[in-house]
This record gives sequence, C-alpha cells and structure tokens, in this order.
Amino acid sequence: MIFGKLRIKLLERSAFNAFALSQFDKAAAAFEKLIALAPGRRGGRFNLGLALLAGNQWDAALGYFRQEADLFGETFPLVKAMAEAAYLKGERAAAREHYERALGQADSPSERNFCSLRLAICGSPERFAQARHARGLIDQGDAHMLRREYDAAEELFREATRLDPTSFQAMNNLGAIRLAKKDYASAQEYFQMADKIAELPMVKKNLAYLAKQRGL
Repeated sequence: MIFGKLRIKLLERSAFNAFALSQFDKAAAAFEKLIALAPGRRGGRFNLGLALLAGNQWDAALGYFRQEADLFGETFPLVKAMAEAAYLKGERAAAREHYERALGQADSPSERNFCSLRLAICGSPERFAQARHARGLIDQGDAHMLRREYDAAEELFREATRLDPTSFQAMNNLGAIRLAKKDYASAQEYFQMADKIAELPMVKKNLAYLAKQRGL
C-alpha cells in the first residue's frame, strides 16, 4: 500500500514536471500509468486530456474529458477544456455549446469574459475561420521557437493575436520571446494580456519568473 502511494506520487510529479516543460507525450504517458494504478481517482483522465490537448490530439483529449465527466460529473474546468478541444478541432457548434455551459458555471469575471469572447467568435463563421487560421500560425510559430528563430515566431504570433484576440497561447509565447530578448517590460505586458484572457498556472508561473528576473 505504501509503495503504491509512493509510486503514484512520483508518477504524478513526473507527469506535471513534463507538462511544465512542454513534454506533452511524456506527460500523457505518465498520466496513463497513473490511471492504470488508480482508475477511480478523480482528475486522472482530466489531466491526461489536458496533456493530449496540448499535444494537439483533440479527439483523444475529448474522449478522456467525457470519461472524467461520466465518472465524476461536470466541473467548470472540465467543460471549459471540452470547449477548448472542440474550438481547436474546428467544431464550431460543439465549441459554442460547451462555452455556453461553461459560461453558466464560471465563477470569476475573467473566466466569464473569456467564455463570452469565445462565444462571440463561435457565433460568427467568419471569425471562427480566422481563429482556425490563427491556430495554424501558432503551430508554425512554435516550430520557429524550437529553432530559436524568435523574429519569425514573433511575427506569426502577432498575426495570430490579431486574428484571434482570445489566443492566450500566442500572447504567452510573445511574452516568452520578449523575456528571452530581455525586454522585460514588453514581456510583462504580454504575460498580463494572456493572464487577463485566461487564468492559467503556466502564465502565472511566467509572471512570477519574470518578477524574479527583474528583482521584484
């Protein structure tokens, strides 16, 4: 029993560390092992779904989100994640349905604002198509970032935020580029933009790291 609990704790730490380092395949593999060890544990399928979602495996992510909902009931983070998966997958009607449900469960002004903004995009075929194009630009920008081609990546991320003003991923990446270039004022501006759109641990972590770099 003690060995089993220790193994679960170590696997969980490994999974979240991999996720924080954007090693999404590694994180997903660790979360799968956690589910096998503790199939009745709340949150396991949700976390696996998030890792798959981050790795652009939208169908698989949706499947695990639905399993989590069937087993433990819907929560705001879960419904929002399902909406995000449908949004990224390009399923406008499904995304709109999930965001409507998420809006009804949101308990903070920023989350309600985010869901409302996404609903407005989902309500317009033209704006939704633009958002889909923005997602493609982000993927291209990510590839440039991996090669440290920051100028090319920055141009793509800027265009992505123009096409989809809810693209917190692009805003966060712009902040990361500015941070790498030691332009701390601009980095903070972009991180704060992303944080205002979507309250995410990774963005708050970047803001904390930036504050440390600036000696604040």
